[in-house]
Amino acid sequence: NSGGSLTESVGHSIPMRSLSGSNYVSGDNIILIPGYLYISTRGSDFGQTLILNWTPNSIISPDDSVPSPKGAIPVDKPSCSSVSIDLGQMESIHIFYQAGSDVTIGEVVISTRERLFKVFYFKNGGLNDLIKKFRSWKYFNYQHQSQLQQYLFTVFRPRLSLAELHPEEGLVTGVLTDLMWSQLQDPTGRVLDKRLVLQTVFFRGLHSSLRKELWPYLLGLIDFEITVRQKKEKSKQNQDVYKQINYKREQLQSQPDASLLQQITNDVNRTDRSHPFYKGDGNKNLDR
Repeated sequence: NSGGSLTESVGHSIPMRSLSGSNYVSGDNIILIPGYLYISTRGSDFGQTLILNWTPNSIISPDDSVPSPKGAIPVDKPSCSSVSIDLGQMESIHIFYQAGSDVTIGEVVISTRERLFKVFYFKNGGLNDLIKKFRSWKYFNYQHQSQLQQYLFTVFRPRLSLAELHPEEGLVTGVLTDLMWSQLQDPTGRVLDKRLVLQTVFFRGLHSSLRKELWPYLLGLIDFEITVRQKKEKSKQNQDVYKQINYKREQLQSQPDASLLQQITNDVNRTDRSHPFYKGDGNKNLDR
């Protein structure tokens, strides 16, 4: 397939659910929402990726003319929409199949790098077609553990040739160091070569000792053209703004507002759950 999209149907009435946590645990007492699943490819050559698409039956057939899979708990108004997953960006894909089903019935567990899960239940067949598609994709490694009745698929990418590399790849040879950073500034503190700084950080990174000083530049908080004196003035202004905000916070904290506390609770729960401080269900840090 050259740059276009190739779509292959896998099956209908395939339930899906989302999970988060450190491990996937199967279970029966869950609400299943049936849907239609199909696979498509996007891009070509090294940039090709595999897209798994799932659409609830309620969207395709609002009158629920498509029967729900046996054992699924009916849902009058499912609170989910279509799902599209770039499998090339996933951590792994586990496929568990039932013995004696000719690998047509089972579960597909897709795990992201943040340990979030999408689970698809094949109760009406079609699982073997999905496995064939996965096995045929050139960027999947897979292991078949027949005794455990499961497949494990992981993504790999070949090394790029020189022709496939970015034109500027190799122009810088090492990370941005304290010595290099000092040499890239004039006596007033202005950065002499902004492009070289960005190029070095992009391709090679920067030394940990420079993170505090460099990140304000990279985030656009400080202009590369300002002097050391101007940077100090800007820092002083930011500190004053912070003190004002902190003062307002302390005033509100002495007389807590219920709506504000609820907003804070919502914000904490929306924080990146892959971070060790917030990771895991039942984490006490979520209540702080």
